[in-house]
This record gives sequence, C-alpha cells and structure tokens, in this order.
Amino acid sequence: MSNSEKSGILRKATWRTGFLMAISVCALTLVSAGPLAQQVGPVSILVWAASSFVGFIQVLIYSELAGMYQNETGGMTMCMGDAFDRWSHWPTTIAQWSYWYAWIPVMGIMPILMAQYLNQMLGTNFSPFLVGIVVLMVLFVINYFGIHVSEMGQLIITGVSLLPLVVMIVVAFAKGLLSFDNLLPFKPFGSWGSFNNPEGSWTSLISWLGIGAAFYIASWGAYAFETITVYVGEYKDPVRDTVKAAWSSGTAVTIFNTMIALALVGVLGVKGFADNPDYPFYKLSEAILGSVGGKVALFIIFMGLFSMANTAFNGTARILYGMSEEGTNLKQWSRLSPNGFPYVAAIFNIGFAIFLMTFKVPVKIIAASNLAYMICIFMPLFAFVILRKKRPNHPRPYKLPDFFVPIALILGLFNVFLIVPGAAYYGAEVMLTGSIITLLIVPLCWYRKKFQDKPTTVSTDRPKELDLDG
Repeated sequence: MSNSEKSGILRKATWRTGFLMAISVCALTLVSAGPLAQQVGPVSILVWAASSFVGFIQVLIYSELAGMYQNETGGMTMCMGDAFDRWSHWPTTIAQWSYWYAWIPVMGIMPILMAQYLNQMLGTNFSPFLVGIVVLMVLFVINYFGIHVSEMGQLIITGVSLLPLVVMIVVAFAKGLLSFDNLLPFKPFGSWGSFNNPEGSWTSLISWLGIGAAFYIASWGAYAFETITVYVGEYKDPVRDTVKAAWSSGTAVTIFNTMIALALVGVLGVKGFADNPDYPFYKLSEAILGSVGGKVALFIIFMGLFSMANTAFNGTARILYGMSEEGTNLKQWSRLSPNGFPYVAAIFNIGFAIFLMTFKVPVKIIAASNLAYMICIFMPLFAFVILRKKRPNHPRPYKLPDFFVPIALILGLFNVFLIVPGAAYYGAEVMLTGSIITLLIVPLCWYRKKFQDKPTTVSTDRPKELDLDG
C-alpha cells in the first residue's frame, strides 16, 4: 500500500481527471483576454500564445519532479523539499502556501462573475453574494463524494462550456469573419491600459514594460494547467497519468488560448470592445452566431466559470491537506471524507471565499495573488535544477533530456523578472498586500510546531530516505 493510501488519499484518478481539471483554465482567458488586449493591443495574441507555451514546458519539468515523489498530494511545490530542506524548510513551506494563495481568489471571483452572467442571461436581479454561496455549496457536495465523482461532473461541465467556444472559433474562420486588418499594426500600445494611444513601438521601453506586465497577468491563467500535479497522489498510475495529462492538457490549452485571443481581436478588432473590455465575448458571439449569440455566450461563460471554480475548489483543498501532512500547516486540514476528499480544508476555503465575496474584487486582487503564484512557479523550476545536481542518481521514472536543466533555470529567472513589470504596472500597494498574505504561513506554521505538535516528537523536515544516489 502506498503512503498516500495509508494516509487516506485514494488512488482513483486517471490522467483524464487531470486533463479535465486542467483545460478548464481556459475559462481564465474569458476573464482576462479583454483587459490584456486593452493593455497591449493585438500583441496580446502573442502574449497568450507564448505564455501558454512557456507553461507547457514548465509542466513537463514539474512532471519529472512528480515522478520522483509519487505519493505527494498538493501540487508541484510538494515535490521540491529535498532541494531546499538541507538549508531550511521555509522556502518549501512558503512556496506551498503561495500555491494556495494563488488559487484561492478563483473561488471568490468566479461565483460572483457567474452571478453577474446569470442575471444578464435570465434578466433577473439575484444577489451575487447569495448565488456565490449556492455555487460553493454545490461544489462541496460534488467533491465530497470523491475525485471520481468530480471527474464525471467536470467532464459534463467542460464539454458544455468549451465545445461551443470551439464551434465559435471554427465558424469564425470558416465564414472568413477574422480580418487581419484588425491585427495591424502588429505592435504594442504606446501607453498602459489605454485604447487612446495605440501607436506604440517595439523599441519603446514603456511598450516593453506593458508587455512584461501583460505576461505577468496572463501567466495566472496560461500557466494554470500545472494543476495536473495536484492529483499525483491520487492517480492510479502516478507517472504515466501525470505525463499523459501534461502533454494532453499542455497541447490543448496552448492551442485553445491562442485561438480564443486570435478570434477576439481578429473578429472585433481592439476598438470593437473598447467600451467594455471586461465582457468582450458577448459582442464576439453576436458577431459570429447572430442575435442569439449573446445568450449563448452568457451560458458558455457561466459554465466555464463554474468549471474553473471546481478546479480551484479541488486544488486548494488538496494543497492545505498536503501541507498538513507535511507538518507545516494546521492539523485540521488533513481530515478526509470517507471517499478521500479533504473536506475540513474545503470548508475553510469556502469561508475564505465567502469573505472575498464581500468585496468588489478588482483585477488588482488577482495581481496581488499572482505575486504568490510567481513564487510557486519559479521555485520548483530551481528545485529541478538543484536536484539534477544534488541527486543525479535518484530514480526518475520520467526523465527529461539534460538540455531541460538550463531551460528550467532560464524559465525560473524569467518568471522572477516578470514580477518587476508587474509591480511597476500595478503598484507597490498591490505587491505589499501580496507579500503580507504570502507570509501569513509563518505564524500558522509556528502555531503547528509550537502548540499542535509535541516538540520532542515532531520535525518539519522530511523523513530521512535511503541514499539512492550511491
């Protein structure tokens, strides 16, 4: 019996589970494609394509780490302890908490957006707060009965939400609705977040800072299919299922994100949705599908947001569970339902999401949480490099070619750099907020070690392993 099964997590998931959870992140494109086009113009298509491809390469690197630590649940940050724990457990602990903080705003944002689209779709005036609570309760019921039940629900939701978008893209190309004139001049805007100054330049510093800030925000959605690593401890065949989920979801998300952005800008042109960049897909569907397209688009986006909320609901609960098992967060998060779902962690997440729903959440909240996301993205990349040198003979059921080592280092540094234009664009206040919430794990971990564990029997270090390196 595996360690994960001993601790209560059951191996019932397959690569299809990870794939279905992962491709739902395309719903994040629906949320941010308009603002990114406002920020950098037609170049946003290139930003989405490039950032999705970077995410694809990264998830392959994370898959090697996952293969080395097959019993870990909670994502790629749970697989990096051996790289840093020689010096301190804090880098790993902070990265793991950052992963939770990066995902938890989705649970607060998506239900509110769903309520807004529901009201537009039905012509009603339901309370977004109450609708959001109902959505969270439905998600809890679906997931309480285990990942295999959630997988079936996710299959239905993903099909309903993404297939119509595929139809829209195909129809747009088949009817010749995409005008390449809308993509020209293909250069970044000359000022940040303004449709009024499109005359940018590839040699302008302000334009490149805008592109960097666009990459910073796009990464929150374009990288997000790394969520496949959250379920490593639940896959029936952890190595094979992780790799298949990585390749399938990486290919699908890269293509899909690019096509969505291309259709949006190519059919409407940036000026076509300048009056309301936050909800451009209503106009896009009308342009492609006719007068009924607006209602179709609202339903598509509604279901896509529900799918994305389910992905975040699953992932955040398992992140807290994994940290609890590691001894770096509260003990309560490790309690499981009879079907292996971390229900106590999920209840805490619901409470936190309801707290977020009491506010009108701006894009700056996403920008603040994305600081934490950058931390949990680049640190496993550096861990990959360190472990290739520190433990070269450690069994790697899935091993990438050696040239991925410098690639991982370059991508890690690239993601560190993205924080700079992100900070410049969104301001010091946003970054300070993100930093404070990221560091909240310090008192939580201290409380676990000081009061919940006996100092004489508990260590935050991983158990010693056999020296497999010879």
